[in-house]
Amino acid sequence: MIAKEFEDFLTGQLDTYLIPADQLAIFVDTHHIDHVMLLLANNGYSRVPVITNDKKYVGTISMSDIMNYRY
Repeated sequence: MIAKEFEDFLTGQLDTYLIPADQLAIFVDTHHIDHVMLLLANNGYSRVPVITNDKKYVGTISMSDIMNYRY
């Protein structure tokens, strides 16, 4: 739960801060890392949420996270 003031602020800024669910790119934790790299490179996202097959949020991953891990 978030503070009412912050919720009101975000509601007034939907076009700026929030991406509609139907336009959201996600990465399922069972997919290969090359898939998320392709998502990030082709869609211009700086990071994407990672979920399980049960649709539970695990975290967020970025290209720099991948590069720091791989190299």
